[in-house]
Amino acid sequence: MIVETGNGVVGANSYLSVADAEPIVGSVSEEHLIKATRYLDSVYGSLYRGYRAHAEQGLLWPRVYAVDTDGFALCGVPRRLKEATAEVALMISQGQDLYPDSIKSEEVTVGPIRTKTEFQSGSAELPKIEAMMEMLIKSGKVRRG
Repeated sequence: MIVETGNGVVGANSYLSVADAEPIVGSVSEEHLIKATRYLDSVYGSLYRGYRAHAEQGLLWPRVYAVDTDGFALCGVPRRLKEATAEVALMISQGQDLYPDSIKSEEVTVGPIRTKTEFQSGSAELPKIEAMMEMLIKSGKVRRG
């Protein structure tokens, strides 16, 4: 695991170390933190405020020209992003499916039997995480699929 320090680390794949996650959510693995980071960047990345600080950095943070909803600069890896990473890693460790398939449409005919189910893929709605990420993203719709 390569942790982003806030300096635009080339090859970084996590916003948080296992040791830094422990006081927030308890024990989670490196694998879960890496998956949580990937999830947050894939779902919220297009809405992050500002611009990537370095072309070669491994993740979407740190950013430049990024300010929160109160106008304060978002420097390095923001605390809320680290907390969200820890919380998502915990959800993953508990078996929560972050990319559930949901039924888009369903057609059932009983005689002479016909069934058709269409699934829609996307990401789970996680209100707690969305609230944590609110100050880090531009207003807009979160991509769910």
